[in-house]
Amino acid sequence: MFQKMVRMVLTSNTQNRRGDQKVSYFAENPEVVKIFDDLDKFRDFCRFEGYRFNEKDLYSNKSRSYQAFLDPVKARKERRERKQARFKKRRHN
Repeated sequence: MFQKMVRMVLTSNTQNRRGDQKVSYFAENPEVVKIFDDLDKFRDFCRFEGYRFNEKDLYSNKSRSYQAFLDPVKARKERRERKQARFKKRRHN
């Protein structure tokens, strides 16, 4: 029994020395890593800026939250203008 284990260990060591190591899936596909990084950034943006987070809105130009994510300065300006317009309407009762 001990001899079988020794052979297994020696075999696995020789395979690693020859360069037969498997490369991870994420190292072979950096675009997948980029998608997950963008998703984390989008989630944090929605959480801190008060937008509704939905994973399917990532890369969707029709989504208001993704448009705001692409240009946060413009989004803040639009939100401020809408807020001011809402208060102006209330004052003219």
